[in-house]
Amino acid sequence: MLGTVKQEEESVYNFKEQLNQNQPLHLNFQLQNHPDNVRSMIDQIQEVANESQNMVAIARNLKRKVKGFHKEIQNITQNMLMNLELKLSTRISEGDQQSSPLKDESSRSTESSYGTGTMVSGFNQELEFFIDNQLNNLEFIKENMNKYKTHLQNLNEIEPPQLNLSREVYFKSQQMSQKFITLDKGIFYESMLCQLNERLIALNTKDQTHLLEIVTDTDGSQTFKIIKLFQERVRFILLHEDRLLCEGRVYNKQDNYQICVQNLGHEDISGALAITDQVLFLGHIAMVRFSLWRYNSNRKMYEMLQRKPIFVVPNKREAYFAHLMKKDFFNPELPNHLFMAFGPNSLFKVVLVADALEKSYKDRLYSNKKDMIIDYKGIESYQVDDTKKQILIVLFSMSVIILDVTNKANCALKQFDTKQDCLVLLNIFGNIQVTLNKKSIIGTYAVCDILDQGISGWLIESDGLRMIGQIKMPNTNTGEEKDSVFVLACDNKFRGSLVILQIYLC
Repeated sequence: MLGTVKQEEESVYNFKEQLNQNQPLHLNFQLQNHPDNVRSMIDQIQEVANESQNMVAIARNLKRKVKGFHKEIQNITQNMLMNLELKLSTRISEGDQQSSPLKDESSRSTESSYGTGTMVSGFNQELEFFIDNQLNNLEFIKENMNKYKTHLQNLNEIEPPQLNLSREVYFKSQQMSQKFITLDKGIFYESMLCQLNERLIALNTKDQTHLLEIVTDTDGSQTFKIIKLFQERVRFILLHEDRLLCEGRVYNKQDNYQICVQNLGHEDISGALAITDQVLFLGHIAMVRFSLWRYNSNRKMYEMLQRKPIFVVPNKREAYFAHLMKKDFFNPELPNHLFMAFGPNSLFKVVLVADALEKSYKDRLYSNKKDMIIDYKGIESYQVDDTKKQILIVLFSMSVIILDVTNKANCALKQFDTKQDCLVLLNIFGNIQVTLNKKSIIGTYAVCDILDQGISGWLIESDGLRMIGQIKMPNTNTGEEKDSVFVLACDNKFRGSLVILQIYLC
């Protein structure tokens, strides 16, 4: 019985692998003892999937034919043009010879006696015949091309049927690191402040912030190492080249970020973003100011360029501060374009004016007065007509809002019953994005269909897990897919130990 179950699991796994690779399905059932209804269902799945693949082959063949027809027309018309230019240049050359001032009267008389006028007249007739013939050919080409275009246009106007079928998807988690027992040290991590690079992460306890390194052991397994403890819970940490900035203090990589090498003299910094390898953009709580800094490599220190307001705010200024600064997801080549959360519940797009910060462009994308922004991410959603729509997924503590940045519209609002800890974005079937949202405090996670694509499901076997952040893993050449999803989680079944999990589709 166990062998039969294992065979069925392997069969379904191989089937999904072929689906993911967009390859024709070839399943071998001869040696497998499937029940009739299972075999019938898999046969029909295989048939439908293969037929959909045939549609792609038909479209590819049609594209080849259209390109061939286009190429033939291009060759014919180019040949017509070349022949016309040749005949016109010959006519001009003959005319120049007739009107040449170097010829004497005897030469002109001789040429006339040999019938030069007759030759020119004959050439004109030949050119006229050529043009008439080619005009007829062009009319013939246009007539056939327009008929073919009409068929193509009729085909192009046929929209694919909207199936609108609901789909259930299920995810599992696989442990990718050794468990890091934090409670033995009197530590319990509440949230992930940020990931600085593929090796460094900053985590918050109730009243501290810890800098941890992801270490790869000799056997390839991952573990954690605390490299620095900040005795207060900090507002931001930023890695700028090999320099670490935290709460207005600067640390160097040379001593593993242990000794402060510069104090910027501003303890009110609420957020920071690297504009270039040398320039920083900082947000301040005091007077709601913003500042630009440049790193002087000769003096090995940061120097302030300017400090100006960007926003006009009411009297309660302590409630307005910039945080969660991120580069523009959709225009990464424009360093002065960025997104930021301003205050606890508003999201803005900002375009910096480097020589006059107060003139910077700002656009309020969304504001939720009842909820606090946890995180946000940008994706590009492909539409039926192959156009791309810029989408922002903004997670609040009790909801998620989907913003259409392209058209400046709110697409959807999803409400939750449980307070959320982090934004985990999953990509399924190659082009469908969903998130995982926490359904209960005991570690139940459900699929949230953020783009209303008929998706539902669960993360199974997740009891006791509390995800605190989605991360990128170091490249360990393990053969993992580049779009694999990894999360940091606290496993309460093992006294709150910290662990890295890979989330994958069942």
